[in-house]
Amino acid sequence: MANLTLSNPFLSFDALPDWNWAPAAATSTSITYTNGAQKIVLTGEFVVTADTMPSGRVTEVSFLQASTEVFKVTGLELSAAMLTNLIDNVTDSRQTFAYLLSGNDTIKGTSYNDQLYGYAGDDTIQAGMGNDLIIGGPGNDTIDGGIEIDTVRYTGAIADYKIERTTGGVAVTGLKGDSGTDTLVNVERVEFGDKIFLPVDVTGASGQLFRLYQAALDRKPDADGMNYWEAQMERGLYKLENIAQEFIKSAEYQKLYGSGLTNAELVGKYYEHILHRTGEKAGIDFWAGVLDSHAATNAQVLAAISDSPENVQQSVALIGTGLVVDHPVITI
Repeated sequence: MANLTLSNPFLSFDALPDWNWAPAAATSTSITYTNGAQKIVLTGEFVVTADTMPSGRVTEVSFLQASTEVFKVTGLELSAAMLTNLIDNVTDSRQTFAYLLSGNDTIKGTSYNDQLYGYAGDDTIQAGMGNDLIIGGPGNDTIDGGIEIDTVRYTGAIADYKIERTTGGVAVTGLKGDSGTDTLVNVERVEFGDKIFLPVDVTGASGQLFRLYQAALDRKPDADGMNYWEAQMERGLYKLENIAQEFIKSAEYQKLYGSGLTNAELVGKYYEHILHRTGEKAGIDFWAGVLDSHAATNAQVLAAISDSPENVQQSVALIGTGLVVDHPVITI
């Protein structure tokens, strides 16, 4: 089981350009390859001769850029001959990383925006602070997105996978090939070949936003809008009532609720649109009184009714495992 830890931003494990290495130094415990300003250092127990590939075992690999460590892989038990051949003679970095990370590995990200890749085996991928892209390989992977807005990407169509809710996240099971079951926690966006899936936690920030979109705009969230506002809430920059205020300014809200209403009329409409029922007199009088006395703003009342226990319960069936939306259409 290998442990890969990123210490600085890294372009991509999938296809590293300029994969053209030359041996620079070799001893019985260390082999170094260079590629301009980059270095790969292998640590282990080696037998090195002038005319053959090194033999022995590799226990650790470090990748450096301008003498600064980018990542380190520890806990290895790999053939030195196989790995040095891949580094020295293969032009595609993917083959090297596939061999390097062919077991049940732990991959840890940085506080930057990382691209993290799993390969064969049951990998544990732990992203750090940043908007990370995570691509799991074959096997049963456990993926923790950490802080910020994190994306897990699959190449197949969403119909090729089964999505189920788990404690704190979702499980994605491939129905074709050997993709296995991935457990996703703290992941805000799952991209398939044809759709985007947004895991929605009924009682979390994503659930609050889902309900607010329905309450204020009478529609489900779009992927980019959902991810943007969720990031603002995770960073502590916006509360739900602040986002409600932004929605109140929109043309969609104005079209739905109109203008020139008394506070009692507005609250009545909130009951109809949000809770899907006629408001009881006591409830309407309470919220209208709050608005009349300026004890709360319209945005605070909208947010409160949107996130009321009654509406939370109603949203469970609507949310299901999450939200499926189309990929955004890019026009030139």
